[in-house]
Amino acid sequence: MLNTEDYKMTTEIVRDASLSSASGYIDLTTEAGWGIGIKNPNKYPLPAPGDSIDMYWEKSDGWGGSIAGASANGYDYFYKTRQEIEDEYQAWRKQYADEKQKAYDDNLKNWIHRRDQLVEPLRKRIHRFEQKDGFETFWKDSGQYELFILEQAQILYLWAIQFDDPIKEIDDWNDLEDFQKKYELVPGIDDGHSGWTWGGMIATAKALIKGKRV
Repeated sequence: MLNTEDYKMTTEIVRDASLSSASGYIDLTTEAGWGIGIKNPNKYPLPAPGDSIDMYWEKSDGWGGSIAGASANGYDYFYKTRQEIEDEYQAWRKQYADEKQKAYDDNLKNWIHRRDQLVEPLRKRIHRFEQKDGFETFWKDSGQYELFILEQAQILYLWAIQFDDPIKEIDDWNDLEDFQKKYELVPGIDDGHSGWTWGGMIATAKALIKGKRV
């Protein structure tokens, strides 16, 4: 049994287990319905249905935390010390910060050019965020997503105002079940939206039509 001094431990009963050849992880499902992935760097035998497996978790105020270790049938599949977990976290933070900095350096000129092509109410919205969050922080953290939503909203807005009742046109268009038909009717609408960006696009286009602050 691994050292539990720094971790909380749960014992799970295995319902089924399989090996993911792509990642080398053991994919477990427990009798309680938990889906768990554990590392198996030493390629120990997989636990069988009905086996008990001890899971070691980072201590936290609630449920969850990173899996720090796992053992079953006398095999310690893997184990991390608290320092190893902290080192991995700090390495991840640095990599993430470096990636954001590179994206900022590589794309800022293009982002600003695209921002300046927006209609005035949308440009003003971005300027408010630049001032509130700080210019560099905004563009590193959320600017590219905000820009995408506003560009898409502008495309929809400019299409809708050709009609006598632009709000109704947007609603009827949005109700279409055939997405390909939507893209054909409004060229330029991206097919990579999430539910969040799609909803933001619709709401922003409508606000522009109604003359509301966006």
